[in-house]
Amino acid sequence: MKSDKEKTKKELIEELHSLRQRSESTIRNSEKQFRILVSNIPGIVYRCEYNNSRSVLYISETIKSIAGYADSTFIQDKSKTLTDIIHPDDRDIVTKAITESIKHKKPFILEYRILDIDSNIHWVYEKGQGIYNEKNDILWIDGAIFDITDRKSADQKIQHLATHDTLTNLPNRTLFFDRLNHSLSKARRTKWPLSILFIDLDNFKTINETLGHEVGDMVLRGISERLKDSLRESDTVARLSGNEFIILLENTNDNQFTRLVAEKLRYALSRPIKIKPGHDISVTASIGISPYYEGDDADTLLRKASTAMYHAKKLGKDNFQIYGVQDITNDEN
Repeated sequence: MKSDKEKTKKELIEELHSLRQRSESTIRNSEKQFRILVSNIPGIVYRCEYNNSRSVLYISETIKSIAGYADSTFIQDKSKTLTDIIHPDDRDIVTKAITESIKHKKPFILEYRILDIDSNIHWVYEKGQGIYNEKNDILWIDGAIFDITDRKSADQKIQHLATHDTLTNLPNRTLFFDRLNHSLSKARRTKWPLSILFIDLDNFKTINETLGHEVGDMVLRGISERLKDSLRESDTVARLSGNEFIILLENTNDNQFTRLVAEKLRYALSRPIKIKPGHDISVTASIGISPYYEGDDADTLLRKASTAMYHAKKLGKDNFQIYGVQDITNDEN
């Protein structure tokens, strides 16, 4: 074998050329293997610059299946960045989380929303980390993004079932008391007025016994829609159980306002409910009202409203009574 000194210039050039070809072949094979590996990952693999827009240095072709954009949109065209596809309401949260991650040189894990090419919302899970040089200066960010829309949708359905009545789709007792306790905390801090209304449908048992539970369910669904339509968006109406409903009214300046709401509800509930062609059912309701007074908690308000409702039934049903205004305290005994 010839030494470097014995090799001719031509031989050296040919050897260097061969070495370069082998190196390029190795690089191509490595890139091919990398792309094969990435293509089998059910998510978006990326490398981006550490800046506010997260300009893309590399992104896998799987971006197409998740967000609808070609990878060239981010790499060659540079018309999109990773920040561009984040839902506007989530951008500050994502930017802040990544900034903190880089500051402390720790990986980051995020869940947020993106908008695809058709403006559809996708929930994604992202895990990434900064890559640094020997001086601990940030070079770029490597990470992966996975579509978790189906999981989020399932979680939301489970959460909805846990907090809503399955028959009427109204908030259930759990969600109602969560909102009531939140409103009470605000009322104690700011003197914000509120009231609760306890509603019991009169003679509802007769409907179930004579017409059947299927008709009874139709009536309850019809009543729930009328209650929602008669209230403000800021009010909460929930189904406690059976034919009992409860309403949270915030910013009830005085009893006169609450009276007007109760009259509106009585009128709405009294209108016939169409069960089937030619067959309508009319119902009435007894309503008990409990305004919030300093020191009241959720259980106290519910007890007072329930007491007022039973007093309304004693007076012949189809009316409302206000605890603390009418003389009904003896009904608690």
